[in-house]
Amino acid sequence: MDQPLKSAASPSEPPPPAETFPNDEPAKRGGGIGWWKRIWHGLWRHREAGLEATLERLIYHLRQWEERPRPAPPILFAAGWSMATLMTFGVRDAAWQVGRWLQSQQQADGTVTESHAPEPVFWATAAAARGWLSALPDLPEFEAPAQAACQALRRWITDEGRVLPPRGRDWNYEPESLWHDPPDLTPLLLAGRRWPDTDWTSAGIRAVEYWLSHGQRRHPAERSSSWVRRARLYSEWGRRNETGQALQEMEKRQTSSGAIPEKPGEASVLTTTVLEAAALWFQYLRPEYGEAALRFAERRRLPTGGFPPRLAGEKGGDREEEPLAAKLFLDAVQAEVRCEYQLQLRGTGEEPLDPEDPRLQLVARFAQAFAEGAVIADLGCGTGRYLRILAARYPHLQWTGVDFIPEALHRIPHGIRTVEGSLLRMPVPDRSFHGGFCVDALSHSLLPRQAIAEICRVIRPRGRILVIEPTALPQGAGGKRQQALNPDTLADWLKPYCSQLTFGELTVHHGMMKRTAYVSVFAERKG
Repeated sequence: MDQPLKSAASPSEPPPPAETFPNDEPAKRGGGIGWWKRIWHGLWRHREAGLEATLERLIYHLRQWEERPRPAPPILFAAGWSMATLMTFGVRDAAWQVGRWLQSQQQADGTVTESHAPEPVFWATAAAARGWLSALPDLPEFEAPAQAACQALRRWITDEGRVLPPRGRDWNYEPESLWHDPPDLTPLLLAGRRWPDTDWTSAGIRAVEYWLSHGQRRHPAERSSSWVRRARLYSEWGRRNETGQALQEMEKRQTSSGAIPEKPGEASVLTTTVLEAAALWFQYLRPEYGEAALRFAERRRLPTGGFPPRLAGEKGGDREEEPLAAKLFLDAVQAEVRCEYQLQLRGTGEEPLDPEDPRLQLVARFAQAFAEGAVIADLGCGTGRYLRILAARYPHLQWTGVDFIPEALHRIPHGIRTVEGSLLRMPVPDRSFHGGFCVDALSHSLLPRQAIAEICRVIRPRGRILVIEPTALPQGAGGKRQQALNPDTLADWLKPYCSQLTFGELTVHHGMMKRTAYVSVFAERKG
């Protein structure tokens, strides 16, 4: 199991004051090729370090919460929601620790808090269920607490679909005042698909329909935080019309700077609202809004990697950090990358491979070393342009393509196994493949060092690995968060897991004038 990242700051180190916000615009790329390369490498090292710092900061806050014997529902809520992000970014051990801590807070009735306020109890329990479900099937020990939490949520839903607190606890206010925003029914719907012998799906659908026909009309959204919360839940419920209406309202409220005031004309801008809206806009392929929101928040990230509760407006809490914002920032960046490649697939798509391409020749030589029946994976396969050629040329091998974009996997020929997953989290057991190759994919990973650890996890002992990545990116080439990699860095990342590293250099020509320098690494997984 991967080790969690270390904390970005010691517990005694206070967050820096609000005056230290990096408010400057992102650096522009220059034109001189020598110093431009140095700026490029420095910029991407900064961006990668920024992502790692934010992930570390999230883990730091989660560990601080574990010391609280009776945490408040908002802390439980943020912890449950953060588990999915930790799993997505490949830090299973940290996710496991959070899951075990949430399990220690679970009550006999399946809820995860002793609170007597109905709405926070439901939200905290739903968040914990989300977290446990996100860890399955990787961490099967969380199946039982997830089922108990979902059964607790199910007891709140009446035959007509109202969400009311069940008897058994001395609630501190009347049911009629519940749900000014929609209840989080997503975990119940997800669990119902995982365990179809339950009635959780039908109960969840009843509650969704009741909210849309009664609660939504009775409690129209006013604040932007409410609009974005509804947009997210409606999206998860598969209600595209309602989601679209909520996103349109958010677009009307977004200012030219990318900010989203809580109310039109107000100065207050909540960090979580901006980042959650950014992720939703990327999800629905509206990058012009998502990029503006993400850049607005990213420019105000604290040096610790965390974020203040507000990005503009009221002060007061600006010297503190909003832990949930770190989780939402990581989600938004992941959604940005996914959006970029989805749009690319709908546009020009991937370039076809030249039979003389030196990358293809290296991968073919790599494949020749395997015996009949060996299972080989293209890690970050895209639409399968290498797999098409290799499967036809070496039919005695079993080929698998791994990619995080379903639309790309759908273009891979039948007969080649496909797995939907990123280089940071591949939903396959340890030691699944005899060999794996990664071409032009590691440089696109948000955390390539973590990706190397995940790649090595799925390769068998003494299995072979081939990595081919650019050492420099021509101006205007590559994705928004793609970074060039150098041999020394790759060696440092591979050595803990691999032996017999062999490096090479190659040049790929793009037409008459353009070319890209690459590094190749052959490695053997340690026994």
